[in-house]
Amino acid sequence: MRFLAIVGVASVLAVGNAFAATCPEPSSISQKADTQDDMDGIAYSATNADGQWSGFTPDATESNADEFKLVNQKETTTSIICRYESEDEGISLALKK
Repeated sequence: MRFLAIVGVASVLAVGNAFAATCPEPSSISQKADTQDDMDGIAYSATNADGQWSGFTPDATESNADEFKLVNQKETTTSIICRYESEDEGISLALKK
């Protein structure tokens, strides 16, 4: 019986340690022309309580970040990825774990 109680408590604690991040508000996303891996495009960045988010879209032009809407959030083993879209385009920001 003690074993089951210990396993149950350990399971709850393990779930509580899962990394949960909140995607940045679109209004907090900054953008600038940049070149990465010999490709011209736009570099995106934002900072919130979870840390520094960044992304890059090749062959893009600057747009009104306020028009972006969060469409999904995905967690990988190395980062949290937030996908935003507007009528014209989409961007992704990543937060490294």
